[in-house]
Amino acid sequence: PSFRLRLLGQSSDLVAPKMLSGAQPTRAGVAIAFLHGFAGSPKSVKGVALQDALRQKNVLLHIPDLNSPSFERITYTAALATITQMHEDLGRPKWNFVGSSLGGYFAARSAMLNPGVVEKLVL
Repeated sequence: PSFRLRLLGQSSDLVAPKMLSGAQPTRAGVAIAFLHGFAGSPKSVKGVALQDALRQKNVLLHIPDLNSPSFERITYTAALATITQMHEDLGRPKWNFVGSSLGGYFAARSAMLNPGVVEKLVL
């Protein structure tokens, strides 16, 4: 599949809801997830800011914890398994992934491993 990448400048660019306006995140069957970077968490500043901005537009943002099984023992395979489990738990929607740093790598890799599952990437 082909992907159109949008490069973001400062981290403050990430919180602007207009960056995702073309993604139509409220369309049935499409979900949005923020994938945090190394040493990040579901409570990271960028993820929470994006979640708050989208919440004001009545859009739900999923932020999985990629530090699986723990930060001290995180593995590439476990992080991808967490993304796959989120996909299954939410009824196998199409995804718009917003990835920060290592989370961007996981987003891109997930898209490569699961063609047709990821609709858009914002890295």
